[in-house]
Amino acid sequence: MYDERTKIINFSIFSFAYFFILSSTGAFQQFLIPYLINNIKLSAEQASLILAVVYFSFFAFRILISYLIYYLGDYWALFLGGLTYFIFTVSLLFVGNFWGLMFMAIIWGLGAALMWTTSTTLLLDMGDLKKEHGFLMSLFYGAGRFGFAIGIIFIGILIAYIGIRKTIAVNSIITGIGVLSFLFLSNTDKSQREKPDIKKIFEIIISPQAVTVGLVLFFSSISFGLCLGFFSKYISIKYGIANIAGITIFFHLMRAFLTTFSSLIADRFRKNTILYVSFIFSAIGLIFCVLLQGVIGLIVGLFLLSFTAIIEPISIAIIGEISESKNRHLAIGSIFAWRDLGIALSIVMAQFFESIFKNMEISLLLFSMLFILCAILSRRAKEFKRI
Repeated sequence: MYDERTKIINFSIFSFAYFFILSSTGAFQQFLIPYLINNIKLSAEQASLILAVVYFSFFAFRILISYLIYYLGDYWALFLGGLTYFIFTVSLLFVGNFWGLMFMAIIWGLGAALMWTTSTTLLLDMGDLKKEHGFLMSLFYGAGRFGFAIGIIFIGILIAYIGIRKTIAVNSIITGIGVLSFLFLSNTDKSQREKPDIKKIFEIIISPQAVTVGLVLFFSSISFGLCLGFFSKYISIKYGIANIAGITIFFHLMRAFLTTFSSLIADRFRKNTILYVSFIFSAIGLIFCVLLQGVIGLIVGLFLLSFTAIIEPISIAIIGEISESKNRHLAIGSIFAWRDLGIALSIVMAQFFESIFKNMEISLLLFSMLFILCAILSRRAKEFKRI
């Protein structure tokens, strides 16, 4: 259990580390597909698949990552997970073929599962001290997502002035600083964790409360997947890779803002109301992109699409409230696998729809219809019981 002083120090280190990692390697995801197409000379399908495989790997390892966390301990799980972000970034400079990058994507997905599951578990443990799960998750995710947004702008400027490969080299240094900061964490004792059991993991996965939270995360994550995949490629082709930053930044800034204030919003409104409004705004955003084509349509549409970002920190807070410290790593890994699957599938499905229909309008309208369906179903959201 954390005392107040240790909690403040570790929380500050977490926020610092994630700010640096997400402002560099994390933010570069927005430029990854165009880079793979233009510089590595992969096809659009291959480039989209590499980014999707990062999240498919993230999904697959999330379910069983609790074993690795238990045996490594929180401290080394965080550091080694973060190290894969650094390794993937460096590999973009030296690996120039599809299968090599696919392998690196799988490794990155493993590391991401390790880092995010461990850090979220530890942060919820900190929240146990004063029952402030929602508040801490809002601040933490807000810091990370503001880092992501700032990184989008920074990377866009660097690409315009020094080129994309030198930008990747700078990113690797910034990521390295963030990863090394994990080594300054204290009091991350693995003995507080419950030893993983495959039966227990699948009991959590199929429990009604886990399925409900998981499905909400699955559908809300589609917005992020569309921004990283579909919109990144579309903007790069039509306006150039350097302009990805200027057009998508409003998505990421609003995402960071909503995340930071998600606990305050959650306290004032019912959770199913928040879900309903988030999905409706996201659907309107995609429709806006179709009706008002051009830069203004993209900016406004992506801005509205970002509203589902509020769902993730609220979902984590719910997990903190319905799980105990000893089995929290099991709950987070099992439930958040749905989110990673949603991002991966949205990247693949957007590319598939584009290949079938040959235009963006039909693809975006199909996803908007999905969001409208989610809004309708969110009205049926219920309170959650303890796992």
